[in-house]
Amino acid sequence: MSSDYSDESGKVKYPSFVPPKKFNDYKWVLGSLFSTREEFKEAVSSYAVHNGRDLRYLKNDKTRVRVGCKEGCGWVALCSKLPHKDTWQLRTLNDNHTLHEKWNAGVNRMKDYRARKATLDMVEGSFKEQYRRLYDYTHELLRSNPNNTIKINVQATDVDPTEIEQQPEDHVIRPLLPSFHRLYMCLEACKKSYQVCRPIIGTNGCFLKGNYGGQIPVAVGRDPNDQMLSIAMAIVEAETKDSWAWFFDLLVRDLGRPEICKKFTFISDQQKGHLPAIEELLPGVDQRFCVRHLYSNFRKRFPGKQLKELMWRASKETYPQAWEREMREMRKVNEEAYKHLLKTPPRKKARILKVFYSKELDADWDSMPPCIVLHPQ
Repeated sequence: MSSDYSDESGKVKYPSFVPPKKFNDYKWVLGSLFSTREEFKEAVSSYAVHNGRDLRYLKNDKTRVRVGCKEGCGWVALCSKLPHKDTWQLRTLNDNHTLHEKWNAGVNRMKDYRARKATLDMVEGSFKEQYRRLYDYTHELLRSNPNNTIKINVQATDVDPTEIEQQPEDHVIRPLLPSFHRLYMCLEACKKSYQVCRPIIGTNGCFLKGNYGGQIPVAVGRDPNDQMLSIAMAIVEAETKDSWAWFFDLLVRDLGRPEICKKFTFISDQQKGHLPAIEELLPGVDQRFCVRHLYSNFRKRFPGKQLKELMWRASKETYPQAWEREMREMRKVNEEAYKHLLKTPPRKKARILKVFYSKELDADWDSMPPCIVLHPQ
C-alpha cells in the first residue's frame, strides 16, 4: 500500500485500501480509505487470524468502528465514516504490539463451546429443528408404507407460575404448544421378518447424549442366519417401569397379541423397571438375563480370568447336573462369588431349553451365543 501524497492543489490524497495476498506482518497505513464498514471489519479479522492477535471491537455502530487488543497492549485502530460520503477512513492508529505471544487467540471455554455448537449445527443440524420435523418424518414413513407403526406422544408444556404473577391483570395467557414426550417405531418389514425368527427377543436401552437427553429402548431378534434383527425402537424420557410398559404394550400389538407373545422368551439386563412391566403385561412369560450384563456387574466384585471362565462355562451348560458341577468348581475357588451368582432368581429352566433347542427350530447349543444363565430348579 502506498503512503498518502499531495496533488498540485495541495490537497492530501489518501490511499485506498487494497487487500494484500497475505496479512502476515501487515503494516496499517493511517488515513486508508475503505468502501464499507464491512470491508474494514473483514480486514481486521484476517489480520487477527494471520498474526495470532486477540482483538475485540470497542465500538461498533453506524459511524464508527474502534478495534483494540484484548490483552490491553495498546494496539488500537479507529475507522469512521466520512461526512456526506459513503466512504470509511482509518482515522486513528497505534500499530505497536507490546505482546508478542504466538497465536495469542485467547480462546476461553465458553467461546470454544459456542464455536463447537455452531459447527455441529452446521454439520448435523439443530436439535430443536430436528424435533420440530418429527411429524414430517413420521408422516413420510406412514405415506411410504401405511402398515408401519409410528406413535408420537406429546405432553403439556408447563408455564412458570412466577411468570404469570409478574404479568399485568389484563394480560391474556396463551397456552404453550405441547412438547415432545415419546416416540415408538416398528416397520412392517421388521414385523414380517420376525415371523421366521426364533421366538426370542432381546431388549435393552442406551442413552441419548444430545441437548435433550432421553433413552432409546430397543427390541431385537435373531434370524435363521444367526444375525441380529431390529424389531422395534423408541425414544423415551428414561428407563422406568412406565416407559417400558408403554413400549412393550405397543410391541405386543405389533407382534400379534398376548397369547402369541407369551410363547416368546425375553432377555434383558436386569433393569428394574423392565421385569415388572413385562410381567404385568405377559404374566408367566419366560424372562432371562444377558450374561454379558451379569458379568459386567460380577467382575466389579470378583475380577479374575478364572472366575470369568467358570461363570461362562456354567452359563453354557444345558442340564442341571453339568451346571452344578461347574458351580462346585467355582465354590472351591471363591465362596462369595458362588453365593453371589446363586442370588440370581431361577426362571423355569426346563421350559426355556424346550423353546431354544427344539428340533422344530433346528438349533442346538453350539449354534447359539452364550446369552443366558441357567439355574436348576
